[in-house]
Amino acid sequence: MGRSPERGARRVLVAVITAGLTTAAVRGVRAVRATSAFRRTMRRSVVALPGVVRRAVHRAGLTGRVTGVEDGQPLAVTYGLLRPRVLVSTGLLAEAAELDAVLVHEREHVRRRDPLKALLVRVLTGRLFFLPLLGELGERFAAAVSWRRTGARSRYVGGGRWPGPC
Repeated sequence: MGRSPERGARRVLVAVITAGLTTAAVRGVRAVRATSAFRRTMRRSVVALPGVVRRAVHRAGLTGRVTGVEDGQPLAVTYGLLRPRVLVSTGLLAEAAELDAVLVHEREHVRRRDPLKALLVRVLTGRLFFLPLLGELGERFAAAVSWRRTGARSRYVGGGRWPGPC
């Protein structure tokens, strides 16, 4: 008696699913480790936020969610998977005219929990690596998220008012 084609197909399917789960798990662990390393590094260079930044943070509705770090480069980034926060550098103070707009942009990332969504997209694209279209969709998701948040910033800068939801 020979092997049935169904049995061979099942083995291939199990192998593909196992590879996908392994890839997803590895990507998930790497993302969590990278977030932890980022937080450790960031904690070493934390500085108190100057008054102008604290007022801008309050206007943006981010009170208690912004951390300042010492760095000459203008930087604002949203981090944290379950309780997103915003990191701003002292170099951003040189760009004080755009500070409100940058914080509005980051507020939208916080409000919509974009770091968590990005992790989920990375894990899913890793799990379903055998669907090349999914990788393309993941890249488009990331671009769309950034575009929407930039739209919030543009509406604020262009209209001189706080934007509503993107």
